[in-house]
Amino acid sequence: MPDFHSMHYDRDDHKERVKALTERIRAARTEASENGAAIGSRDLRAYRKTIDQLASPRHQTMPPAFGSDVGILESEWERSLQQDWATNTRVINEMEAAVLEFQDLRRGEYLEQVPRIIGEICGFQKVLFSVVQGTHWIPVTMWAKDPSEITAIRLDKYLKDNPVIRLVGRLPEAEMARRRRPLLVMNALTDPHTHKPPIVLSNATDYAGAPLFVDGRIAGFLHIDRAIQARPPNETDMLWLHRYASIVAGMYSITLSSRREKRTQTNFDRVSLMLNELRPCGGQSFVSPEVQQNKSGPAPRKFNQVESLPMSRLSAREYQVLQELSKGMTNQAIATELCVSIHTVRTHVRQILKKMRVTNRAAAVAGFHSALRERSDG
Repeated sequence: MPDFHSMHYDRDDHKERVKALTERIRAARTEASENGAAIGSRDLRAYRKTIDQLASPRHQTMPPAFGSDVGILESEWERSLQQDWATNTRVINEMEAAVLEFQDLRRGEYLEQVPRIIGEICGFQKVLFSVVQGTHWIPVTMWAKDPSEITAIRLDKYLKDNPVIRLVGRLPEAEMARRRRPLLVMNALTDPHTHKPPIVLSNATDYAGAPLFVDGRIAGFLHIDRAIQARPPNETDMLWLHRYASIVAGMYSITLSSRREKRTQTNFDRVSLMLNELRPCGGQSFVSPEVQQNKSGPAPRKFNQVESLPMSRLSAREYQVLQELSKGMTNQAIATELCVSIHTVRTHVRQILKKMRVTNRAAAVAGFHSALRERSDG
């Protein structure tokens, strides 16, 4: 039987270490939850390594009470791991749903919405959106969790001066463009390679950045910080930002392709009409039947008209949300029912109205009931 009295110092030291680590993990989980953030895989691995050391064979001679302390520590780590998993799942789902808002946005709206969405979903303090033109990096818009906070005011004023920064040397942004990878920049104020003005103004001693590539070319950057929060950005923040940047770039590329196709078709129809006017009498028309039919312009649409209810355009989730709307449920009630955030529900509602070509929820519900009656009559 081990002599616990001769192990008094080690026993007390072990107990204090277990208690300190338990409180540290609990505090990290609370802070992450309050900011909609993740503890991060690096910290979780570090906690796990320390727990394994505290539970190693050399500590198995401790009294049973200390074993229960380690059990509590294990439980705190498991809860933290589950919370990070749930947060990561939520962020990815909301991110993918939110980018649907980018369809048909004008350039100015696009530049404003991109930083806002990622900032709100991930709980970042500030998000900076920049474009790249040639060998220059140009910060253009910013979103701040608290626009009245002094660093947000300073950075916004800096953007109004239209700064232009050269992408040269070992500047982190130049590295992102060359390597096509996100970066986590720590101690940015003392790093000799960072561009200091925006860092000093925003008090972002640590930040993460991700490049946006459209059609294989560098098109812009996204930067985020947690300047006045309890911890700096971590590798999970960087990976979230990188995933979002990739989705945004992909959606923008699709939008550009769609607009090019529309312009090409419009130009083709315009030329066809001109050639048709020049053709000899009795000659073959160059104009497609669709263009001839719509030459006088589309028929005016009645307000809130639902044209044959294009239900097939709705995704399975959007149809489910529409069903709940037809029951008179609010966005918050739908979010609770479907186990999603209210932000995701709002995005689905906007998509439903757009696809059904109506302007309000009442018209969408009316169209839904009309479609159900048509099915029953058929």
